[in-house]
Amino acid sequence: MDIPKAVKEQILRQKVLKPLIQIEAGTKPYEIPAYVRYDLIAQTYQLLGKAKEVIAHQFLSASWATR
Repeated sequence: MDIPKAVKEQILRQKVLKPLIQIEAGTKPYEIPAYVRYDLIAQTYQLLGKAKEVIAHQFLSASWATR
């Protein structure tokens, strides 16, 4: 996925993504709970201006991951 520079700036420098749990530097992706990953994807999609249906699907997937 090609992420625009402005969005990268928000993510990397302004720290606009807020994970549901604290994630330490160096944590491997598979060590992060699925619901947290889906939530971060949804937050990124919001920054990218994706359709509400696409964002809602990520939140739905996050809810399934916690079952």
